[in-house]
Amino acid sequence: MQYIACEPLKRNDIIQGSKCVSTCYDGDKTIYLLGGRSDKGNILSLDSYDLDTKEFKKLLDLDQQRHGAFSCYLDGKVYFLGGFTISGHGVFGEFKSILQYDCATNKLEMYINELPLFGKTIGCCFDGIDSIYLLVSNGNFLKITIPTKSTTSLRSPSIPKYPDTRRPLIYVSNENDPSIYFIGSTKYGNHCFSLKTNSWIQLLTETNDVDINANADHCKTQLTSKTSHRDIIV
Repeated sequence: MQYIACEPLKRNDIIQGSKCVSTCYDGDKTIYLLGGRSDKGNILSLDSYDLDTKEFKKLLDLDQQRHGAFSCYLDGKVYFLGGFTISGHGVFGEFKSILQYDCATNKLEMYINELPLFGKTIGCCFDGIDSIYLLVSNGNFLKITIPTKSTTSLRSPSIPKYPDTRRPLIYVSNENDPSIYFIGSTKYGNHCFSLKTNSWIQLLTETNDVDINANADHCKTQLTSKTSHRDIIV
C-alpha cells in the first residue's frame, strides 16, 4: 500500500468543510478527532476538542493519512478501527487494523495489526461495554472483544448482494435481548440481529423504487416504533 504525502493541516483552519474525520466523545468534556481531509488536503493529526473551553488542541502528528475510521472510547483509551486512504482517483486502500490512543500518556500505537475482514467494512458499532461489531462486504459479521483482542464470527444477515459502501449499523441496548440494526434502505433491506439468539430478521421496508441511501430520517422511521432513543448507541 502506498501513501500520499502532503503538508499537515491545522484543525482550526479547516473546521469548516472537513470530511471523513473520525470523532469520538469520552463521555465527559473531550471529543477526539483523527485524520480526515478538507478541500486543502489531508489532515495528518490527532486532535482534541474541549467542550468547556471550545478550543481544539493538536495531540500528535500522523505518519500517514487515515480517513473515515470508526472510533470508540473505553477505559481512558480511544480505539480507531479501519479507515481508508484516498488518491486523486478515489479510495486507494483500506486499513484492517485497530489503533489505540492512551489519553493519559498521549501515545498512539498499533493495537491489532490485521483483522480477518476479507472485504470492506460497511458497518460498525460499539456496544458501550467492551465489544465492537462490524459487517464486511463479503458478508462476514464479526464481534471484536477489545480487552482480549479476540474475534468471533456471528451469523450474517440474509442479503442477496452486500453493498460496498458504508451503511448504518446501530447497537440498541436492552437487558433482556440487545439488538443490532443494519439499515440498508430499500436497496438492501433493513435487518435486526438478536445477540441472544444469534439470528437476524428482516424488517419492513417502505415501498420505494429509489434507494434513499439509509439516511438519518429513514433510520429514525425504522427504529422509533420499537426502541427508545436513550438506548441507541451509534
